[in-house]
Amino acid sequence: MSDAVGRSARRSHHGGGAAVRRFPIGGGVGNVLITRYIATLVAVIVSVDVPFLRDRFWEGLITNIGIVVPSAVVSLVRFHKR
Repeated sequence: MSDAVGRSARRSHHGGGAAVRRFPIGGGVGNVLITRYIATLVAVIVSVDVPFLRDRFWEGLITNIGIVVPSAVVSLVRFHKR
């Protein structure tokens, strides 16, 4: 079988030539965990800002930095090992 015929046969198996993106094993799970981690971080920041720091810009900014920096350190340590 020639190389061109083999490629077309493999493409037809996946829907007529549509590109199939393959992730390494566990690649999609890591993306989901990171997305959930960021969504949780945003929820924490909003839940602190809205009720407590609505009219205080500088205090809110410092508080947000105080939330984001430790969270970034934890995420770098946690997700870098994977």
